[in-house]
Amino acid sequence: MTVATIISTILASVAVKGHVGNRTVEDMFRHIDDSIAAIRNGRISNAKNELARAYGQYLRIRGVIENFDDALVDQINGDFVSLYSKLDNQDISREEKESLARDLRGKLLSATGEAGVGLHFIYRYSAILVFVISTFFASVSTILCKYSVDWSRLKEIQAEAEEIRREMREIRLKKKFKQARELETRLAELGEQVSGWTTEKQVIFLLVPYFLLWALLGWIYRGWVVAWVPLGMNLPLIGTHFGLLPWLIVTYFGSVIFFRQLLVREGW
Repeated sequence: MTVATIISTILASVAVKGHVGNRTVEDMFRHIDDSIAAIRNGRISNAKNELARAYGQYLRIRGVIENFDDALVDQINGDFVSLYSKLDNQDISREEKESLARDLRGKLLSATGEAGVGLHFIYRYSAILVFVISTFFASVSTILCKYSVDWSRLKEIQAEAEEIRREMREIRLKKKFKQARELETRLAELGEQVSGWTTEKQVIFLLVPYFLLWALLGWIYRGWVVAWVPLGMNLPLIGTHFGLLPWLIVTYFGSVIFFRQLLVREGW
């Protein structure tokens, strides 16, 4: 599947108010993920509340699943009840509770998939999709920056500016203030050229795609756990998981840095 196809699918989902697939199924998995996030953060009360909400959504689609696999339905019912009771058990580690919740999530994915009401791939592979789309837009942004700026001329201006600064230091030591003012005027002119050629264009090419992605993807992934921090780590300012905004910042601006180092070395 190409990036263009992925983006087209997302745009289509935005056209129908960000809704793809079965809303009940989406809400069920969103609550399951929120329960897992609460377990990671040690908020057991929140985890139980989210698990109960997930179970409520599950009851609404259980009849559909029963038509395909009665045994799996019984397993899922038992897992919901078992996990809910074990969340309060302090003898069970946080890692084990999370593992049980993920096992339940896996069974729900399998059951809904077999019943034809599975979670849409946009949500199943949210971390990968946002990464791919962010990388694509970051590469386009970098290419636009590369070919919209005369980097060789920019290097000449930077070299001239550095030479002027060197001369100004020498002139000030000799107290030739009139010449210093003339050099300051020339330095200001060069600064305006650099600002006009690079700063404004790069800000536009950098931020417009970012805000466009934020608007489009935010319509779909609002309230979702988009990616998990590996190894159960709790990162400052992020926590144990990424919502859309932090994941978009990491993937988009991280990709911008990579492509700029690769393609636009002159601007660094």
